[in-house]
Amino acid sequence: MILHNILPEGAEIPANRGQLALLVWNTAGRPEPVNTPAFADVADADTAKAAQWCVEQGIMEAKTAETFKLEGWTPKLKVIEVWNKAFPKQ
Repeated sequence: MILHNILPEGAEIPANRGQLALLVWNTAGRPEPVNTPAFADVADADTAKAAQWCVEQGIMEAKTAETFKLEGWTPKLKVIEVWNKAFPKQ
């Protein structure tokens, strides 16, 4: 119930790290990351930018210096934590 109240209307609840990074990045207006995305396990250009930007902002963590693990399962509590970090309540 909490997720439906904090996520943008109509947004699917992210099931993995890649979906969560994309949702946060898209909601933030698709800002460009400072550095060129360099995660070896992320092939899609938008997902790579989203992951890189989220890591640079301290919203999400890379699993290693070269991997983001975008298919990694993301519990709903982690989605709430990441969302609140990205978009703190005023």
